[in-house]
Amino acid sequence: MTKKTKKIICLQGSPNTGKSYTIITLWKLILEKYKNDKDDDYVQFFADTDNYDFVGIITSVNGHKIGINSRGDDPRWIERWNKKLADNNCDIIFCACHSYGKTEEAVIDFAKNGYEVEFIKKDTEESDSEKKQKTMNKTQAKELLETAGL
Repeated sequence: MTKKTKKIICLQGSPNTGKSYTIITLWKLILEKYKNDKDDDYVQFFADTDNYDFVGIITSVNGHKIGINSRGDDPRWIERWNKKLADNNCDIIFCACHSYGKTEEAVIDFAKNGYEVEFIKKDTEESDSEKKQKTMNKTQAKELLETAGL
């Protein structure tokens, strides 16, 4: 029997580029595509809708337990919530961090706990159109799913 490779797929970008929006869009896409009718299919640990920060687990996605953490603006949040997701045996963790500095280092350091890490750069485009931003975030959320092989 082969052991599954655990992965961290981290959406990386400058502050205020829509990383959290994209991660939340990813959560919604996964629930839409994979959610069962069981009450224990997913759990939210943290949801601050005013700041669009979110942490949760979806228990069964093509045989994987998926953790999602949008709290990428502070290395302590990355460490705390990624540890919570790992402690809950998530095979794949989606998270966010800045393109540089301590938040990126926090993801790299955490990955040393048995995870393979892949950084995906956040697509950005100057636009006053909320609809265009939502479309871009949804497209990138789908890219994150494809990167994970889901």
